[in-house]
Amino acid sequence: MKDVDIDVKRMLEFIVKTPSFHNYKYSGKINFEKGAQVAREGADEGMVLLKNDGGVLPLRNVKTSSLLLAWVHIVRSAQAGVQAPLIPTIA
Repeated sequence: MKDVDIDVKRMLEFIVKTPSFHNYKYSGKINFEKGAQVAREGADEGMVLLKNDGGVLPLRNVKTSSLLLAWVHIVRSAQAGVQAPLIPTIA
């Protein structure tokens, strides 16, 4: 029963933080400029500089670059003011 109490408490704490709980009225208008700004800030904060110890880079014969390509697609779409799918199709 203690586990159930903890889970219910967590759910209620989450619900209290939602905009719906505070009677927020959604306008249905998407603020593309703000979304693009958030995407750029996220890209800036998420960048990592790699030190090329031992000449590891560039990677050769590796097919794991799709994550990078997906991120580039999302950032470019945000900069263009369009909504990109969360998982872009890469042919």
